[in-house]
Amino acid sequence: MDISSLRAAMIRQIARDSFTLVLALFVAVACVAVAGAFYTMRSADRDMMEAVRRQQVSSQLMDELRQSSDDLSRLVRSYIETGDRRYQRAFQDVLAIRNGTAPRPLQYERLYWDLVLADEASLPLAGQPGAAWYAKPRPDGAAVALRQLMIDAGFTPGELFQLITAERRSTALTSLEGDAMALMEKQGPDRAADLSKARALLFGPAYHLAKREIMLPIDQCGEMVALRTRQEVAHAEARVRQAQYVFLLAVAMLLAVAALMVMHVRLRTVMLLGTTPEHLQEVLQQLASGSLPEQQQEQQQAAPVGALAKLHLTAERLRQLMRENAQLEQDIVVRSAELKQVMDELIQNQTVAALGGLVAGVAHELNTPIGNAVLASTTLGNQLETLRDIHQQGQLRKSQLAGFLDGSELACAIVTRNLQRAAELVEAFKLIAVDQASGRRNCFGLHKLVQATLFALEPLYKNKPVTVRTKVPDGLELDSFPGALEQVLVNLVSNAVLHGLEGRASIAIDIEASYCGELVLITVRDDGAGIPPEVQRRVFEPFFTTRLGGGGSGLGLYLVHQLVHVTLGGSLTLHSVYGQGCRFEIRLPIRSEGKEQPVFELSRVA
Repeated sequence: MDISSLRAAMIRQIARDSFTLVLALFVAVACVAVAGAFYTMRSADRDMMEAVRRQQVSSQLMDELRQSSDDLSRLVRSYIETGDRRYQRAFQDVLAIRNGTAPRPLQYERLYWDLVLADEASLPLAGQPGAAWYAKPRPDGAAVALRQLMIDAGFTPGELFQLITAERRSTALTSLEGDAMALMEKQGPDRAADLSKARALLFGPAYHLAKREIMLPIDQCGEMVALRTRQEVAHAEARVRQAQYVFLLAVAMLLAVAALMVMHVRLRTVMLLGTTPEHLQEVLQQLASGSLPEQQQEQQQAAPVGALAKLHLTAERLRQLMRENAQLEQDIVVRSAELKQVMDELIQNQTVAALGGLVAGVAHELNTPIGNAVLASTTLGNQLETLRDIHQQGQLRKSQLAGFLDGSELACAIVTRNLQRAAELVEAFKLIAVDQASGRRNCFGLHKLVQATLFALEPLYKNKPVTVRTKVPDGLELDSFPGALEQVLVNLVSNAVLHGLEGRASIAIDIEASYCGELVLITVRDDGAGIPPEVQRRVFEPFFTTRLGGGGSGLGLYLVHQLVHVTLGGSLTLHSVYGQGCRFEIRLPIRSEGKEQPVFELSRVA
């Protein structure tokens, strides 16, 4: 019996049971309760964190209001005692920042005016409006009044009333402090008396009483904030405890329902399987070991019930299939010889098909130049017939003759160019056989050979954005086959010009050579388009090209590979990163060990 079908049948049987549906409903309710309790705990935790944050913000604003009042008192008293206008300027700046008429320094709730550096050089600037008369410990931010910050902080109406009361009283006290500074600025014979009056205003009982009236609402607001925070935290803690009780109750319900569900599922499973799962596992292990279980006699007499009975029926069918399989194996032995013969024929057919594809590709490449030549020659014949008729009628004009000559010249050029292309393709196709031509062995200088090869190739790239550079020592000589090596260089340079300019404005080709132990290393490198990784594995195969039908024959790099390995007795390595050019490394022996042997020859590009 299929395991997936058995599982689907069990699910359907359980789904039809109302008791299972009730248990599932309890599970759903318990899961919702667990999720709700967890959400409540998270929400209460966030509320506690928010209450603590609000308390911190409230404490900072209350401390700032108290600190600003103390700073004003300290600065006005310092001005009265010393007459230093820097303290007067600082007094005005503290009041302006608190009222929002001056930019508020960043992190102003921290220490600020105690960190202001004042020196003698800043004294002349203290009386000038807008002058930077002290070194600021932190840069300025936006201008915002302290009262607006307190409104935005979320104080309760009672708390906000206390703070605004303290702020108003502090502002009212500044008028008294202003009177003291006005007495300080008076000049004349009564200056000493004025100074005494100013000190009396700032150090007398009235001033201290006014300071007490400022600090008392701030202290009351602090008590209210602390009480509010304790109430919010206590409320959040109560919610957490309630959620914990609900969570534990829901978990207990889940465990009880899970136990009932396990017992019920096992009972239903036994009913559906016709046996216990342990016994069914033993039967399945027998099947896995290769032995088919035998059905008990009492099970044979009874009607098939459950998965176990169906499993025994399946085992009986498997026995029948095994007997039939033995007969099939004998038939396979008889047919093996015939199958081998058929496979040989298929391999041969695949080889012929591959060769046919190769010939078809070359034929398709030849079709374009030959078709162009035929079309041009046919057009020339038609124009010649028309010219003959006009001449016989005696109506030939000089312009018609000149037009015919121009068209004939163009047609001849087209025919010549396309037939030369076809001849080159045919010649390249014949060059696949190494023994069709022979090359002579000779001692030659590599520098001269490279220069002569590039001179012959100059018409190929002189009108294109191609730069060819060489770095070959004059004294580097080889005892090898110059014709084969020349052909290698012709193919590599031609291939770089043909493929390297794709998507590039210009390319540079470098040819370098040097001694490498007992070998000579020749490197042909370009910075063109490069070769894709999936193409690099096949570039040395015969007639493999990415430009079939577009000017490529697929023989260039194959001939290079054959010439280097077979004729010259060396090795060839390709390194390329797609989009960054490619590099061919040729390692050749200084003296070739081979005798004169056939080599490939390829018509040079004129």
